[in-house]
Amino acid sequence: MNIVDGVLWGLMLLSAALGFWRGVVKEFFSLVSWVLSFVLCSKYAADLSQALPWPATEPTIRVALAWVLIFLLVMLVMALIGSVLKRLLSLAGLGLADRLLGVVFGVARASIMWMAMAVVVGLTPLRYSDAWVNSHVAQSVHQLLVYLKPVLPAPLERLVT
Repeated sequence: MNIVDGVLWGLMLLSAALGFWRGVVKEFFSLVSWVLSFVLCSKYAADLSQALPWPATEPTIRVALAWVLIFLLVMLVMALIGSVLKRLLSLAGLGLADRLLGVVFGVARASIMWMAMAVVVGLTPLRYSDAWVNSHVAQSVHQLLVYLKPVLPAPLERLVT
């Protein structure tokens, strides 16, 4: 085990601990809120920017403000829904199950981060560094990416070397 392995396992442990602390409901709603925020911002920011009460403001600034407003509103609403559902699970005696599934979610998140890091490092000269080449985790993740390459979307498939 080298420094890269230590960092990657540390990331896994941190993500699993965060998943336990927050629980699967909060983790799930957090993930959904990011995706939903992006989708709704992309779809409605231009329209909302026209309705903002600052007509003399630069159009790009108005669109950026609309993005921020939509993003914050979606994040707030989803956080409230997640908190209510988490509280209901706790009242129903399912708090431990929520936390244990949060660990599973955290491990999955860290695994995806590992794969993303392997793709990024694979595009740089760092892939030839001794620390990366001698990392057991990094090499295993790279082998997994090569194995998954046929089922990856074409733009991502091209990035896996």
